Amino acid sequence: MQYSQAGSQSKPSDVRVFSVTEITRSIKGVLEGNFAQVIVEGEISNHKLYGPSGHHYLSLKDAGATLSAVVWKGNAASLKFKLEDGMKIRAYGSLALYEPRGQYQLNIRRVEPLGVGELEIAFRQLYEKLNAEGVFAPERKQALPQYSFTVGIVTSPSGAAVRDMINIFTRRNPLIKLVIYPAAVQGQGAEFEIERGIDYFNTRADIDLIITGRGGGSLEDLWRFNTETVVRAIERSVKPVVTGVGHEIDWTLADFVADFRAPTPSAAAEVVAWELDRAREGVRNIASEMAESLQRLVASGRDDLSNLLSRGVFADPYQIVQRREQELDHQSRRFALAATNNLRDKQNALALAVQRLDSLSPLKTLARGYSVARALKAEKVSPGVVIREAAQLRKDDEIEIILNKGKAVTQVISTSE
Repeated sequence: MQYSQAGSQSKPSDVRVFSVTEITRSIKGVLEGNFAQVIVEGEISNHKLYGPSGHHYLSLKDAGATLSAVVWKGNAASLKFKLEDGMKIRAYGSLALYEPRGQYQLNIRRVEPLGVGELEIAFRQLYEKLNAEGVFAPERKQALPQYSFTVGIVTSPSGAAVRDMINIFTRRNPLIKLVIYPAAVQGQGAEFEIERGIDYFNTRADIDLIITGRGGGSLEDLWRFNTETVVRAIERSVKPVVTGVGHEIDWTLADFVADFRAPTPSAAAEVVAWELDRAREGVRNIASEMAESLQRLVASGRDDLSNLLSRGVFADPYQIVQRREQELDHQSRRFALAATNNLRDKQNALALAVQRLDSLSPLKTLARGYSVARALKAEKVSPGVVIREAAQLRKDDEIEIILNKGKAVTQVISTSE
């Protein structure tokens, strides 16, 4: 490839002139041909998830440089954790040139976190998200029924875990009915089978409790119980859920959301399968205690009855009746006497009031020779007004004089003070 010196005004005939597209495509061929498979380590910055397309755009940087990168939607679907700024990763991919901008970038096919495994990161990220929503809050957990008679089990029908649980239920209480929902507990898509099993048992009225779990294995083997699909299924279950996943040291997100976490599938069966023999013994003890209590109650009642019968009211009941009749006669006499005295007092008071009222009657005054004058036709006062002063009258006024017996009408001839 030939080129001319910068600033030169001449254009030798043997120097080729490229268009922008041609030079870009030439660089693209060289770049992509030599960097078809690369592994790059760096720190994520400027991460953006473009919603409509599902592509992840980011930069990888170290102390000396920054490299643009993209994870296309198809490759992003295999990510087990979320990409975050500040996360150090190892990216597997190839370099490519984005021709419209003349910018090269790393097309990432696979990502591994540095220092911490991708499953550990995915576990932490999902735990933090669900915990912030309150999914693992203790107050949302349901109490297990004391006696479960029909138990639904969501697990692999061919695993050792289900055989161990069946043996424990058979040994402890063969009356408990077990319903097995066969579900894969490992591998791609197993979480959806576990979800369907939990949802199915929630549609059955006879199911008292649900157990889900599996035997031990690696973190990858147990991973389906760390998926949001299984956690959400347990969260929305109206039936109590007991988990028994892996060994005692294994903890999954399903354990955190379950109403009870057993360290193993066998331990889950031990918790749920109440012992029939112990229950029978308990019933016998309760029946014995009830019989003893009833005997004590009967004996106490017999003593109380004897005490009652020994009292006078039962020894000579007619004597009590006679005493009550005597008291009734006495109270009747007291009531009659009180009524008579009260009536006499009222009569005396009435007679005294009549006597006082009679002494104040104007008729008594008239009987002693006095009279009452009232105006009939008067200049200064209205008809019917009692005349008390001579000043109320004028000559020729007509007045009515009320006497002790009868009345008279007269005309005023003259007045004097």
